[in-house]
Amino acid sequence: MVSFDARAVLARLAALRSADAPTHGGHVLSYVYDSGVAEIDELAAEAMRLVQPVNGLDPTTFTSVAVMEREVIGFARELLHGGDDVVGSVTSGGTESCLLAVKTAREAWRAAGGEGRA
Repeated sequence: MVSFDARAVLARLAALRSADAPTHGGHVLSYVYDSGVAEIDELAAEAMRLVQPVNGLDPTTFTSVAVMEREVIGFARELLHGGDDVVGSVTSGGTESCLLAVKTAREAWRAAGGEGRA
């Protein structure tokens, strides 16, 4: 078994984070969503601990991933008044999300009769 000092690991992470921008108070709006509600922060932390070992790449092994994806898409469909024909997918952010947003915009443009290069 590998030996490690948990306190040293946490201290190192805290030291690294001390140079980061603050994640609360609205200073990094495009990178962090801060609800401003401590109870929501605690709920989110507990939720992350609960699903931390789950790999979202295989919803056949971790069926909870597929269920949560369907529920999030359903919430978005309802919020945006989408019909039963509205579908979607969930990504974890970054490049994949940007590429899918551009692809979606291109397909919507084409469906609306857009012509030429897209």
